[in-house]
Amino acid sequence: MEGPGSKPGSAGILASGVTARIIRPDGSLAGPNEAGELHVRGGTAVLGYKGNIKATRETFVDGWLHTGDQMRIDEDGVLFFEDRTKASLHRLYHSLDTLKISGMQVSPVEIENTLLAQPDKLIVDVSVAGVSGGRISDERVPRAWIVLSPAGMALGEKEVMARLDAWVQARLSRYKWLRGGITCVETIPKSPTGKVLRRVLVDEYAKDGKMKGKARL
Repeated sequence: MEGPGSKPGSAGILASGVTARIIRPDGSLAGPNEAGELHVRGGTAVLGYKGNIKATRETFVDGWLHTGDQMRIDEDGVLFFEDRTKASLHRLYHSLDTLKISGMQVSPVEIENTLLAQPDKLIVDVSVAGVSGGRISDERVPRAWIVLSPAGMALGEKEVMARLDAWVQARLSRYKWLRGGITCVETIPKSPTGKVLRRVLVDEYAKDGKMKGKARL
């Protein structure tokens, strides 16, 4: 039997330990099936933006993460995505969702889709973001974090990364190649609404220099 989270067009239900509320533009609580900004709190929510005190103060208020997503929650507690609501958050995510390399705009999603299209089905999830390593100090180069499929685990991390790197180089322009490398991870971090938290991956990479205990290209 299908659960309530399987409703067509829904974003599913909240993870265990996560509390949510829908807020109208005037700051009051929205009713069932009424769209508003989604606020969440709980142990799975990120704590703030590294090195960006202003964004942290604007986004994390009284223990609630203001997601910037306009959503509604029905009578069964099922979430439905409606739209983005905060231009300031859009600009914040833009630096992660679009890379500028050699004067060209690069979409991480295009690289992610290319990796997922690899015919051997070696991965089940992937995230691409920019990391340091460009020709100038503020230029970012693409790096991929991948979750291996059973077939990928059987083949081995090193061979999987070599095949994926070759696949990308055969299909995308040189400036879209994964010059930042490839890392195998167990899961891709995501918000309660399913948004990939690229910033978490980039911050961990910058902090550690590499993902501990994982192979990388």
